[in-house]
Amino acid sequence: MPDAAYNSIMTEAVAVFHDVESFEAAIDNLLAAGFDHADINVLAHEDTIASKLGPTHKSTAEFEDDPEVPRIGYIPNETIGNAEGAVIGAGVYVPAMFGGLAVAASGGTLLGVFVAAAVAGGAGGLIAAALARYIGHEHAKHLDQHLHHGGLPAVGQNARRRVRRASPRDFAPSLGQ
Repeated sequence: MPDAAYNSIMTEAVAVFHDVESFEAAIDNLLAAGFDHADINVLAHEDTIASKLGPTHKSTAEFEDDPEVPRIGYIPNETIGNAEGAVIGAGVYVPAMFGGLAVAASGGTLLGVFVAAAVAGGAGGLIAAALARYIGHEHAKHLDQHLHHGGLPAVGQNARRRVRRASPRDFAPSLGQ
């Protein structure tokens, strides 16, 4: 692309979405336009916003462009899936290792080591699966909070790099236009 299509000043794109699918499609479009994951934000949790701005807000649209509203980095579903997988993996591995090592250290048989590892790993995996489910539930709850208050805002800012200028077309495929 020619240099005229690029901009080295602050680039920002703000939009409010009324369903998660179009929100995620818009995030993908922003990433394709040159925004980095670290530069994409969503509004913070409802209780954080209420503590900073007061409990009187009614709709997301009231403060979608307000720079004082607390924001958090966008966490893609893939990252949530990675976190859930890591929790489950560690929940299986660590108890299985300690269970197997405990039997081996006490002079147990190889079959005893395998059984202890399987039982401890299975129990740890069940506990870890419950924790992983909680992680996914909390992420979904955060998105749902904003959807119930008028929409899910996405803010993409990039002042550190030269990026292609964002335009309404970057959001258009996800808005059905």
